[in-house]
Amino acid sequence: MTGKRKIMTAGQEDPVRFVRKVYFRVKRWWRTCRFYLTDPHYRTLARSGLFDRRYYMDSDPGLDPRYIDPLIHYLEAGWREGRKPNPLFDSAYYREMNPAAADGDPLLHYIEKGWREVADPTPLFFTAWYAGEYPESVRRGFTPLCHYLRRGWRQGNRPNPYTDFSGYLAARPEPAAQGINPLAHFLDGGYRLDRGPLPFFDEAYYLEDNPAAAGLAMTPLAHYLQYGVREGRRPNRFFDPQYYLACHPEAGPSGLTAFLHFNGVGRRLGYRPNPLFDPEYYARTCPHSADTHLHPLLHYQEEGITRRCHPCAEVAKLAEKPVISVITPVYNTDEHLLRRCIHSVLYQAYPHWELCLADDGSDRPHVREILEEYAARDPRIKVRRLEQNRGIAGASNAAAELAGGDYLGFLDHDDELSLDALYEVVRAINDHGAEVIYSDEDLINLESRHLDSFFKPDYNPELLLTHNYITHFLVARRGLFTAAGGFAGEYEGAQDYDLVLKLTELTGSIVHIPKPLYHWRASDTSTSVDPARKTYADAAGRRALDAALARRGIKARVEPGEWKFFYRVRRELAVKPPVTLIVMMPGNGENPAQWLERMTPRLGYEPLDVRLVTVGAPDPEEKAPPGVVIQTVLGEMSPAAVLNRMASESKASHLLFAAPDFVPRDSDWVSVLLEYSMDRTMGAVTGRIENDGMPALGFGTGGGMTWDRFRPFFLYASRDSNNAYCGQDVLAVPIDLCMVRRDLFERAGGFDEGLFPRFFFDIDFCLRLHEMGLRNVYTPLCRGERLPMDRDAPMAAGGEQEFIGFKSKWRDLLRRGDPYYNPGRVLAESGMSREQWLEWYAGG
Repeated sequence: MTGKRKIMTAGQEDPVRFVRKVYFRVKRWWRTCRFYLTDPHYRTLARSGLFDRRYYMDSDPGLDPRYIDPLIHYLEAGWREGRKPNPLFDSAYYREMNPAAADGDPLLHYIEKGWREVADPTPLFFTAWYAGEYPESVRRGFTPLCHYLRRGWRQGNRPNPYTDFSGYLAARPEPAAQGINPLAHFLDGGYRLDRGPLPFFDEAYYLEDNPAAAGLAMTPLAHYLQYGVREGRRPNRFFDPQYYLACHPEAGPSGLTAFLHFNGVGRRLGYRPNPLFDPEYYARTCPHSADTHLHPLLHYQEEGITRRCHPCAEVAKLAEKPVISVITPVYNTDEHLLRRCIHSVLYQAYPHWELCLADDGSDRPHVREILEEYAARDPRIKVRRLEQNRGIAGASNAAAELAGGDYLGFLDHDDELSLDALYEVVRAINDHGAEVIYSDEDLINLESRHLDSFFKPDYNPELLLTHNYITHFLVARRGLFTAAGGFAGEYEGAQDYDLVLKLTELTGSIVHIPKPLYHWRASDTSTSVDPARKTYADAAGRRALDAALARRGIKARVEPGEWKFFYRVRRELAVKPPVTLIVMMPGNGENPAQWLERMTPRLGYEPLDVRLVTVGAPDPEEKAPPGVVIQTVLGEMSPAAVLNRMASESKASHLLFAAPDFVPRDSDWVSVLLEYSMDRTMGAVTGRIENDGMPALGFGTGGGMTWDRFRPFFLYASRDSNNAYCGQDVLAVPIDLCMVRRDLFERAGGFDEGLFPRFFFDIDFCLRLHEMGLRNVYTPLCRGERLPMDRDAPMAAGGEQEFIGFKSKWRDLLRRGDPYYNPGRVLAESGMSREQWLEWYAGG
């Protein structure tokens, strides 16, 4: 190698590098000048006091301010990339909350329009409130946010009405000395060292509830403020924003303002964060909590839970406090889901429980570690490890053997209970002496986000013979579980259905809690997502139902239903009793001859006599075929009176009333109705009239209740909400298709033609049967439709008067609601309370 290397002495600089450095610095200065002189966007931001150059550069160490003007970078790229121009202006949040700024620089929008339109730059800075509270913030060219960043925080101004950072500044003077405002420092992670004005934000819980937030650059608190609030996520497992807003409307309008209000105002005034935590009660009964914790709730969530403290008087004053043993079989459960499942029991408001976990031979090591961790943490958690996999039924029985409680509740290993679940169960035990309890339930995804809700009727024996509508949350007295033989392994996959069928045979004390207490997780292996995944379970359910029918002495066969895990029970007819079919012909429709021509091919049942009733003068030329009586009545007779008269002339053991325009689809329709009518526990029976039902008229969502709205709602609401393809108990059946035993009709006194001559006699009759302890039933196996036919216009007269009489007679029943109809979905969508809905249902 030839040549000489130039030696640089200390203090000298490479001329080439020097020239380049000078060039880029001059270029930066020149671009800055050009932008300032020619670009109004640049000048507006530069003069606003809202672009923090140092903060912007610190947010991206790759930017060198010697060569790049940070504001120019923000104008050319930064705002498009969603970068924050200062610690309290969240570009992404601002765009989401202000769609008008979505296509441009959000900071420019805030400066020129947004702050005047009371847009907030970050969730904890309330522009409108700040401007009103500190009028000087909008003078001399200030915007409220600029005033707070430059002067306000140093003067002790609050960014919103609920968060006071004076204590935070006093405890941590270092940020203030460095010129960092307390709100920015707090959001950037300072809350982890000092909870300051938000003592109830529980980061550990929030990350458990939102595991995706752990992998993001933002802090969990920032995630909650930007995303969690709008997604309905809770900042603390014990804070219920909907409940808080309902109790304290002044804390509105959002879940965020409710949380801020509780942290600021609510905690000082002793407000409840949820229905079952009373800070004042807890402070009285646990006075030592004030020695170590700022607020009773903080003590409760950190220590009170494991000490089995009562959170409120409602829990403490329960007369009976039975121990509820929660039974959970575990097999290779995801770590996160298993912890959530255990926590949903651990943090129950009702403390008298035990959690019995049976590990069904899991081969994933974290399962054993987690179970041992929680067993060591709380003596109420009992664990048993099975060396061999026994399946769900075997593992559940093994867990049940650990139980010492008075009642057993059943929880799957990846599902969750609501925090009030056990309290609500024990309330039902105290109020009703319940031996079997079940609740409504939610469907959630893997991240515990709500997908749907299942609102169930009160105990419906016939519906239970079509599918296991009870499912979760099921609780039973331990003695009943033992008497039922526990879970039967031969029905693996449908062991819960088999157990429910057996339990309901052993007791009549069955109580439904119309509230979602159970969160059923939709997973790849769950039938909640794909019913076809567990075809063996469908067959097992059918065998379990066969066995139940045999135990009950019901001779029947089980057929597949419309979908997997749905069934149809076809009862055997030992005899064929005589039936009288009574049809009242319309005054302006088809005549008896036309009706007979249409219906004769569908009247295959024998022995059947048909009575057709016409109104007015008889037709001397009209002749009835054998087995048919055509009878004419006077026009002034009401429908109820006519039908009573026809029933009194019948000698058959069963009466069948049908509308003149009803057309059955199958020839065995009479036999299908008889399958139920011959059962002495049954009252009136009806089938499926496919084009009759509850019209979409906004029932239950407000508006006046008129008789013509009420009637179809009363008759069809429960049927339609419980699935019209399923047989089920109903409160009443329509006269358009109604079979009843003649002796029962006479014993009940027939139709009340005095009070309800035209419109409500059928419903009134069915309610009297219900009061006699008989079950009115709907079966979809008797199918038909109604033909288009003009109705008599005068028939509408008198409906409102009958409705008034009906409401007066059945006021108490209406106030209780239809036991087979759950208005939960209507309440959730309308925001009505159950009391408001019952007021509407009862007609005022």
